[in-house]
Amino acid sequence: MLVRLLLVITLTMPGPLYAFSMTIPVIDISSEEKEAGVALGMLIENHPKKEVRTYFEKWIAEASVKFISRAEIMPSTMRVENISLVNEGNVLAFIYNPRFLISYLDPDPNIDRKLKFLALYHEFIVIRNHFNGTELLRSGTFAPGETPEDRVRHVWRVHEPAFKAVWDLAKEMGVTNLLFSDVEDTIKHFGERRAVLDGFYKRLSNPVIVGGGITVKEYRALVREVYEERLKNLEQDI
Repeated sequence: MLVRLLLVITLTMPGPLYAFSMTIPVIDISSEEKEAGVALGMLIENHPKKEVRTYFEKWIAEASVKFISRAEIMPSTMRVENISLVNEGNVLAFIYNPRFLISYLDPDPNIDRKLKFLALYHEFIVIRNHFNGTELLRSGTFAPGETPEDRVRHVWRVHEPAFKAVWDLAKEMGVTNLLFSDVEDTIKHFGERRAVLDGFYKRLSNPVIVGGGITVKEYRALVREVYEERLKNLEQDI
């Protein structure tokens, strides 16, 4: 059961770094983190997209993804990073806010669950695309010669397919209105493809982790530049 596998800890690493393991029991873990671990396991097990459980079981067995609980990450609730660990080199880290998992995002428990399914699915697509070579997730440190524009375009390429996949899932569940506030109005006046583009642009305009020394102002200007390119291409296709 994934729920049980979530409640384990890698004792060789400092800080609240958690990994799925079948041999080392949890010790000295807060009740909040324990509850969040159970909640994350339940989301994976019961996700409407069965591939989520299938792939996570594979990644768990291979120990190819590290699970890190960080209460301070806001506004991000879940994210995936390529980080460097002592004696392990670069690894993918699934970082989550335990309070996001154990708190209600909406008074309606059904809506709350769907919001969390959507958040998990976004990160799942990022991880899957990294491992299948679609878009390798870069580390937070800029590579030699990498420019801020290079990095922002990389971030766009990483997250655009994930957002589109989340949009399709939200459509299946009948909750596209949860992705951004004026979604229905945008679809009515500009069509669904424009709504997806605008929704993704709004989401990406709130920087979480970009890396390097990019200022928020510079980051948003570069994201706007890519958005305007995509919008021009979209308008030419219509």
